[in-house]
Amino acid sequence: MFGTYYEKGDLIARKNMESAEDQDDPLTNSNRYVLADIGSFFTLLVGIYFPSVTGIMAGSNRSGDLRDAQKSIPVGTIAAITTTSFVCILSLLPPAG
Repeated sequence: MFGTYYEKGDLIARKNMESAEDQDDPLTNSNRYVLADIGSFFTLLVGIYFPSVTGIMAGSNRSGDLRDAQKSIPVGTIAAITTTSFVCILSLLPPAG
């Protein structure tokens, strides 16, 4: 979809637009402009988001293979959501602390 990729620290700006830079201003470009980081392009964000919202439904889509689908689907879905939430919360604790 997007043919160009940014490196970390690249300035993200619209083409054919001038940037106003004041050399006497104590702000640096990193404070004034939006810079690329490792998660700043669309295809990477889709690659992370799409599996995260479709993965839980994959278990319930296989209901024909289950012995007792009426019992297993709710238990499995709640277990998947609980596990995912637990892992997400654990991954947020180190940066917050």
